[in-house]
Amino acid sequence: MASATGAVVAFGDLSPGAMFGEIAAIDGLPRPLEVEAVTACTVARLPHKDFVRLIEDRPGFAMAVLTQIASNIRRLSGRIFEYSTLPVKHRVHAELLRLAAHSANGQGAASKTKGSSEIILSPAPKHAALAARISTHREAVTRELNALVKQGVLKKAGADLVVCDVDRLRRLLENAMSTSLK
Repeated sequence: MASATGAVVAFGDLSPGAMFGEIAAIDGLPRPLEVEAVTACTVARLPHKDFVRLIEDRPGFAMAVLTQIASNIRRLSGRIFEYSTLPVKHRVHAELLRLAAHSANGQGAASKTKGSSEIILSPAPKHAALAARISTHREAVTRELNALVKQGVLKKAGADLVVCDVDRLRRLLENAMSTSLK
């Protein structure tokens, strides 16, 4: 989604099999967000009347839609909390942990090194894309990634970014979040 000034705001990624547009399908209003494919994919479209009929006739389908909406509300509530309480450096930590978890679960292009908490993000996320996901600018992301490299938490490996110590990155974020709650 882009603001009037052209600033891009990214809310997240969709996994294979995910749906989008369900809110617009429920209330009949235009979708509040845009979806952009960054890799090749197949998209199916379900007309509004067919979607409503499935909700009415198939309790399992209705529950799947409700479960996804609840999951999205929880995820977005967490992001609002981060935007409201955490400085940029800790929002970078949170996003790196999300990317590492997404990749470690086999949903992204990464690999976990055997016997360590190291995760390879391949290719490395673009700084501008990270900035769009955490509501900041590219320079702030670059600054924090460089600081994490100096601390040994991250390292660059060609086109990849290696999270050398996921546990340490998690502790940095947890310490920041416990401080922000006091």
